[in-house]
Amino acid sequence: MSKHIAHVPIRISKARRRRVGASLLLIAGLTACDFEVTNPGPIEDALLTDPDVFQAVVNGIKRNLNQAYHYIGINSAIRTRELHIAELDLWRRVSLKQHTGVADAEPFHDPWWYVTDARWLAEDAIRRAGEIWESAEFSREPLAAEAHLWNGYTHRLWAEFYCQVVFDGGQAQDNDVALRRAEESFSQAIEIASAAGHSEFANAGRAGRASVRIHLGDWAGAVADAGAVPTDFSYALPFGDEGGENRLNYFAYGDMVRAHTVWHTFYDEYFEQTGDPRVPWILDPAIPVRDTSLDPWEQIPWKLQGKYTSVTDAIEVSSGEEMRLVEAEAALRNGQMAPAMALINGLRERAGVDPWPDPANVEEAWSYLKKERGIELWLEARRLSDHRRWREEGTPGALDRWELGGIEGEPDLRNADLCLPVSQAEIDRNPNLSG
Repeated sequence: MSKHIAHVPIRISKARRRRVGASLLLIAGLTACDFEVTNPGPIEDALLTDPDVFQAVVNGIKRNLNQAYHYIGINSAIRTRELHIAELDLWRRVSLKQHTGVADAEPFHDPWWYVTDARWLAEDAIRRAGEIWESAEFSREPLAAEAHLWNGYTHRLWAEFYCQVVFDGGQAQDNDVALRRAEESFSQAIEIASAAGHSEFANAGRAGRASVRIHLGDWAGAVADAGAVPTDFSYALPFGDEGGENRLNYFAYGDMVRAHTVWHTFYDEYFEQTGDPRVPWILDPAIPVRDTSLDPWEQIPWKLQGKYTSVTDAIEVSSGEEMRLVEAEAALRNGQMAPAMALINGLRERAGVDPWPDPANVEEAWSYLKKERGIELWLEARRLSDHRRWREEGTPGALDRWELGGIEGEPDLRNADLCLPVSQAEIDRNPNLSG
């Protein structure tokens, strides 16, 4: 294919619209400001328990989570063929091990420290919130709910990417431990936000909790949470362009340096055929191909993902659309094919694309469900854990041929590693692991 896709109808989340408005207000306010800045140097720890600066403490969690998503997002996207490597380049966060589905301790650019730092900051923020506000105030303070939310999302990301987790120099534990902590933090966020009348944080807590409960096998709880979240709900992690490239949206930055492509993925042909605005890609007529050292190719078609067009674009961490897919998967697990397909095709109608054909059997319905989760959660660092749980549970329905590999020069990915081991740096420094 060589045509240029222009004017792609990319879906813009509510969260992004709010950020645009806030940015315009900020720019307007800056026109009368003094731009001279003085570095205050180190901040005393006691100042971090000031309620007036606690938002900055919460923002620090998100800043570290930016770095975690920066690495984990690309790594998992290549492993599950949401994207394909354009060139092997460790500085651009792409490696042969990702391409071939092999897990190791990732000694180069290991995201372990970023996600564990974010986890520590989140739990420390919750501790500080308890010191700032008395029990009655804490139970209805929106900032305390937000700290619990980001603690939940951090633990979810950690558990979905790594096979095991390690807390504060302790023993390695199954990643379910982090999922349980995420579930508890989301529960706390729901309780506090509900008491505060903060519907956004309450819905984010329900959506986050539903997303971890499916990995814990609590489908009744997941469906109960999902049913309370409206379909148009969106909650996202913001990114910024200050503080170096580690805090950029690296999907967009990867386009700038031509690190990856949508070629040889399900989303390549699918978008060409349907124009589904949830998975857009763009072909630059000035640079249609990318030279590569990746065997067995010399050149690879360079098709830019179009979901994120700026390095400051937010990544959605929860949505109402995902909740409809939780309900659809639960229905399939109960043998209810018609209700499941109604939910799946309802999302396709919202996106403005044709419904999937009527499935011939439940196995085909499962295949549609797996495709639809890939479409809805594309490039949100969620696909690796979906593949893992479906494989572990032996669910019906085949993955796409590009996800399975073994065709047209692609490595066989049917037995790919679907989580990473504990970081080698953690093993080297932790006496409970290095012995």
